[in-house]
Amino acid sequence: MIDEPEKPKLSVVAQNSQKEIDSQYAREEINWALTALAANIIRVVRGAGKAYELGRQCARVVESYQHFHETAGRWLRPDEIEDMLSLRYREPGGLTERAQEWSGAIQTMVQGSLQVAASQLLQQTTQERAGESEMFRGLEIIERQRDENRRAREASARTGRRRRKTEVDAL
Repeated sequence: MIDEPEKPKLSVVAQNSQKEIDSQYAREEINWALTALAANIIRVVRGAGKAYELGRQCARVVESYQHFHETAGRWLRPDEIEDMLSLRYREPGGLTERAQEWSGAIQTMVQGSLQVAASQLLQQTTQERAGESEMFRGLEIIERQRDENRRAREASARTGRRRRKTEVDAL
């Protein structure tokens, strides 16, 4: 009779301490508060936000920062804040090179537009012009692709007409 191997004794070990879990929750709380405030400010600047919410949202951000500090024992680092507010586009997988270029161009235009808006608020004409240049770089890519698409459609239509004419002549 063969003895079965002894089963290992298993125990559950938590990878994160309660403090780490609480700190992560507090970080997510700041992320939401800060992102909601930033989005509303952008919308107010463009004339569509909820200006009446700004004070409450600002207070929520401050409360969230304080809660994180009390929980984690530190303030957020600048890179953590930048990550929360970054618009770095996360490209979905499986896009063609052309689709990636299109998405990148739109992101360039968005970045430039935000630069223009911020510069107009602060009356910084040099930075405003830099934002406009960035917008136009993205627009050039969009226009080039649209022109290429138009030419391809026209060529395809011409080929289709020739093919139909040949089929009719063959009858």
